[in-house]
Amino acid sequence: MRKPIYAPTVFGNNYYAKQLVAVCTTLMCFCILGCDSLIKDVKPLSSVTKALEHLEELPPRIAIHNLQPMFKVEAIGFTAVDETGWDWAGSDEIYAVWHSNVIVSTLIQGDVDSGDSFDFHSLQSCIYPIAGDTLIIDGRYGGEDSGWICKEEGAASPIQFSVVFYEDDSPWTHIPFCFSGSIVKGCEDQFVGKYNGVWNTKELLEILPGIGDIQNFTVRLNPCEGPAVCGDDNFSDYDFHFRIVRMADKEVLRQHSLQ
Repeated sequence: MRKPIYAPTVFGNNYYAKQLVAVCTTLMCFCILGCDSLIKDVKPLSSVTKALEHLEELPPRIAIHNLQPMFKVEAIGFTAVDETGWDWAGSDEIYAVWHSNVIVSTLIQGDVDSGDSFDFHSLQSCIYPIAGDTLIIDGRYGGEDSGWICKEEGAASPIQFSVVFYEDDSPWTHIPFCFSGSIVKGCEDQFVGKYNGVWNTKELLEILPGIGDIQNFTVRLNPCEGPAVCGDDNFSDYDFHFRIVRMADKEVLRQHSLQ
């Protein structure tokens, strides 16, 4: 009796498929293990390694808002301790020049004799910082555009300015010919005296610890225009009066690194 021939069943097909999957899985595991062992031996180029050794991680940067102390300098007036020349020869005609962020000259004050004191005009009293973008203001003869004011917020330290006094001898003296604060040959007006003011933050906060504080100063002007014209006892003596005012602190944005 012949045995019946059975056609392949679904079960048989699944069986062979499972066997094939098992074999493939084994081969894949072998390959993976082999590849993994090779990965461990991979190294970067020596030049790259040396370059990476010198790299440092930079700290992050943050924006910090800090309050900066602000100040302004204003002239008050002057005193002629000893006028120029002989007292009986005539009075002085004095004007001052502020040299800071702007060069300006004040009204000419006539009839100045030894012992006299005068105040500066309120619209010409600001020494530093002067508002506006004009670099030179000639205020000796008054009129339009002869005045100025300080910047409303003041200025941060350090503070640096110079003051030079002249005796008006000629209407032909033009700004800024004689107003550089140094010796100028051929200047028609007579040099009277000078003062250079410089303050750093520490010095300013010591004398003006609080907002709104005011400190008045009186200084004797240096009558020596330069070493070549100094040493004579016949120099004039003028005292200059001014003040420094602590304004409201101003917020300034700065970048800092976190350590």
